[in-house]
Amino acid sequence: MSSAIRSWLSEVLSTFIVANRVANRLHLQCVIEYSEQDHFK
Repeated sequence: MSSAIRSWLSEVLSTFIVANRVANRLHLQCVIEYSEQDHFK
């Protein structure tokens, strides 16, 4: 029972880490685009 819970937890954790990386990358891209738009004003 505990091994199944452990594997499920590791799956959730890895999914969360990947989602977090993607979110960080998207946020960085948005910030860069916003600052570039600010420069052209």
